[in-house]
Amino acid sequence: MEIARNIAQSVQSSGKLPLRIEPGMMLVSVESAGVYLIYNIEISKDGAAEYAKNPQIAQAMKKIFTVHACSSRNEVLFANDGLVVRANYRVEGSPAVLVSFDISKKDCSTHNSTGHVDAATLHDYLARSVTAEQKRGSDFGAIGTIANVQVVGNNVVYTVALKDDTLLDVVNARSGRFIAVECGQLKDSTPLKLGAGFVWHFYNRSKTQDRTMTVNSAVCNALH
Repeated sequence: MEIARNIAQSVQSSGKLPLRIEPGMMLVSVESAGVYLIYNIEISKDGAAEYAKNPQIAQAMKKIFTVHACSSRNEVLFANDGLVVRANYRVEGSPAVLVSFDISKKDCSTHNSTGHVDAATLHDYLARSVTAEQKRGSDFGAIGTIANVQVVGNNVVYTVALKDDTLLDVVNARSGRFIAVECGQLKDSTPLKLGAGFVWHFYNRSKTQDRTMTVNSAVCNALH
């Protein structure tokens, strides 16, 4: 199918791949095969282990992929009734497909395309992201370490222990810049599109002072 072939060629030649799309997850290639537009996604080995232990995570991923594929920004994908968007999830370094989802125009017509995802599904999805993030390590650049990552409500909350008490002044002085940078990186991310957010709770070594910063769609939209 021409539209599948054209989109695949456009993405492949964009120079943006591989692209980190979520913690522990990379979009490595896009290809076409007949009516299929295929997104090949690699999951970290730690993330794959979580899928094996918790089948609800795979169900959550399918619902969220459907929301993504059926969103208004992707409506051109289904201008032709015959196109099928497929997501193949593989474990990094392996050609074997771990999970595969197909979405067609029919699926979108019966889906709530407003982007709503129920609370349980969103929580399972965020929990998977947190697990992948924890496996990446605790370093938070030159200013501190991540002491904890957890899901609280609809937010992924990072607790960051600063290396030096004086660094809290640096965090406060650069808070606007920090939020702007994070909004730039996260504005098109799945969690923000689904109504979730990210919270960073910084505290000094003596735990006598702290600072909290939040990034969500409302915060990012207010910057423009």
